[in-house]
Amino acid sequence: MSSNWAARRHGGNVVDKTVAGQPAGGATVHDPSEAISILLEKVGQPRRHLSLLLGAGSSMAAGLPDLAGLADAVRDRLKAPERKQYDRLIDGRNLEVVLSHLRLTRSLLESAGGEFDGLTADTAEALDRSITGAIATVISSEEEVPTEAHERLAAWLGRSIRASALEVFTTNYDLLLERAFELRGVPYFDGFVGVFRGEFRPDLIEPDEAPDSARPPAAWVRLWKLHGSVSWVIDDEVTRRIVRLGTYPIKSPDAMLAIYPSAEKYEESRRMPFLALTDRFRRALASPESTTVTVGYSFGDKHLNELIFNAAARYQRSEIIALFRGSIPAVVAEQATRFANFSVYGATEAILGGERGGYSSPQAGPGWDGERALVGDFANLTSLLTKAERAPESEATDG
Repeated sequence: MSSNWAARRHGGNVVDKTVAGQPAGGATVHDPSEAISILLEKVGQPRRHLSLLLGAGSSMAAGLPDLAGLADAVRDRLKAPERKQYDRLIDGRNLEVVLSHLRLTRSLLESAGGEFDGLTADTAEALDRSITGAIATVISSEEEVPTEAHERLAAWLGRSIRASALEVFTTNYDLLLERAFELRGVPYFDGFVGVFRGEFRPDLIEPDEAPDSARPPAAWVRLWKLHGSVSWVIDDEVTRRIVRLGTYPIKSPDAMLAIYPSAEKYEESRRMPFLALTDRFRRALASPESTTVTVGYSFGDKHLNELIFNAAARYQRSEIIALFRGSIPAVVAEQATRFANFSVYGATEAILGGERGGYSSPQAGPGWDGERALVGDFANLTSLLTKAERAPESEATDG
């Protein structure tokens, strides 16, 4: 470490309290080079259980839209009468608020009847179905060629040797990760068994519950799609059999099994298969000596946030690291300043060991361009990971 670094550890986090050239007065300042080096060391420790949570920001690296871009793409796919209604509802709102509004309106009018905000229960439901069908079409119509970033991540995961299986959680519907794994020859298990109509097997998701003869090898990456996928459908409305189709895209976009952006996300997460996958995320966060890294995830899902924040409070020897391309969301900053095992990297500031502060400005280096930290960018992070060195055995655990 540099001579400028006056460090103290909190649950494995290192905080830069005094950096040469910065004004006095007690303000915390973090050396970006040191902070990024520590991040890579934590992620590279082979004896810790590693989980990644990838949000929409990772798929944007392949050209898929964010929520605002998705709203525009949905509009282009609606027919004229519905587009007029959609334009009225989306004005000053985002797509999540619009879907929440439609579902609440439908729920209220189904029993009361009548009309509200120009909608009946039937028209609210019809517009809801058109919007979600358009979302599925937008996602599944993209070429979805994995970016170099996705391939770098897949290759890095495939080379990693760990005491326990690596776990990748994602809120994205697309197949970018699956394709990257296959291009790089990385074996993975996603909760389904079979190719053409793979059946969801919740009994194989928990590693300690499945019999040894059926348990996927520990070397296989686990891929858990928390909000569903463009290739998931309900195979039979009577048996409610959940399958992953080998054909892609699915013939009827509105049949896609997914949690769409709306206020109902929490309730929808409490049904299968999402319940089993969300519970797997909870258990991964609770794994002893674990590290969980989020990238491209905006902390917009309250049901997932609760699990992350609860883990930070309850499991002091587990690490949570949240990476952002821009500013740090207020809800994250509030939690990270309370718990030393919750590290956060934004573009111009970080929260390390519970201490919030800006970065000093040394010369540009890996993950730092001289003004902004770049680790919150999915493509930059995967480049750094491929260059990271495994921590020495003596540093493989906290303390």
